Parts: sequence; C-alpha cells; structure tokens
Amino acid sequence: VSGPTQLVCSPEVLGISVQVGSGSYAGQGSGIGVGSRAMRHGSTTAYIPYELYRDAAHTQPYPAGSAITGINVPANGAAFSLPIHGQINKSNPTALPAGTYTDTLQVTVTY
Repeated sequence: VSGPTQLVCSPEVLGISVQVGSGSYAGQGSGIGVGSRAMRHGSTTAYIPYELYRDAAHTQPYPAGSAITGINVPANGAAFSLPIHGQINKSNPTALPAGTYTDTLQVTVTY
C-alpha cells in the first residue's frame, strides 16, 4: 500500500490480533539476501527478500502464518495505523533489474 493502512474499531474493542501470511513468493531470493518473504519483479525470476515487523525499529517480527495477539487499539474508537513495517534484506551486491517488485499478503485481523 501507499502510506499507512488505517483501522477503526468499535469503542468496546480494546485489543486485536494480527496474522500476516507468508505471501506469494515465500522463500525466494535466498541468493540475494535473507528473508521469509520475497517480492518479485514482474513475471521474471528476480526476487528481493524481506521481513515484516510490528514496530518501525524492526525488532518485533511478524512470523509468517502466526498471529500476534494483544495489539492495543484506541479506547475511543479512533482510527489507528495497522502496525506493519517492512525491511528489505538485500545483502548480495549483484545488480537486480530496475522496476517494480511486488508481493501479495493476506492479513487477518481478529478482535
């Protein structure tokens, strides 16, 4: 997405669980870097591995397919950003084709 994804919950909902799937290209791109998920360049075989985290500091990962529970939401029913932050893990100096790399993830929010 471009920019943060916002959620609005009823005022009585105080916490949610978030589960992020492994994506369409899980495990690809291991020769480029480390990551449980990967983005693909168009219909080529060029992949960039990445990880997802609950925090901007990239210290609390979203394991593929495991729910993270106890995420607090505003008590007043106000909109808040879905806490998903990505980090690309390209460690190989090999050049990759320029262009758009994408992946599709299923995100499940439970309250």
